[in-house]
Amino acid sequence: MTFRLPDGARYRADFLVCYPDGKIEIHEIKGGHVRKHLAWSEAGVARFRAARALLPWMTFRLMVQHGDIFVEEMRDNRDNKEKSA
Repeated sequence: MTFRLPDGARYRADFLVCYPDGKIEIHEIKGGHVRKHLAWSEAGVARFRAARALLPWMTFRLMVQHGDIFVEEMRDNRDNKEKSA
């Protein structure tokens, strides 16, 4: 799903997750290459944060691969779980 941001930029989410109770989450998934090669640019992080601010009724989650597992690195600040960008 692609969101148009106020500055004209676009943010494309990896997954839109809809739960039976009506809750909606956006999941951004990054492989292990993110840390090694800085594949997720500062602009990408800024677009992720801008989309979070624009859509306060959705929960945004960033999952990063660490070896064989995916670890939640950042969650929207509405539940005070943000760790890093």
